[in-house]
Amino acid sequence: MKAEIMEIITDIPYWRVTTYGHVAELLDSGYGIKTSWWMVWKILSGMTAEEQVRYPWRRVINKQWYLPTMKLGERGLRHKVLLEREDIPIVNDIVNMKQYGWRKDE
Repeated sequence: MKAEIMEIITDIPYWRVTTYGHVAELLDSGYGIKTSWWMVWKILSGMTAEEQVRYPWRRVINKQWYLPTMKLGERGLRHKVLLEREDIPIVNDIVNMKQYGWRKDE
């Protein structure tokens, strides 16, 4: 399942983000792997430093479009900084998914 998740997140274009739930939907429809957003989050949260450099994990956020920077501390702040480096503005820890959201099926 991890390899398939990495393949999906690699398809997320620069300057776009998607949700953990959408990645789970793509696993189910494209690979026949039934899973949940939580499992996608768990796998992405457990990535090695090398994997974090190689794969655009930062382009996956929660369904509320929110980056819990205070709750996640350094990891949350890093997530925010990396998205901002891709010119995705974050206002009050929220990404405008109407403008920057991505769905593979669209």
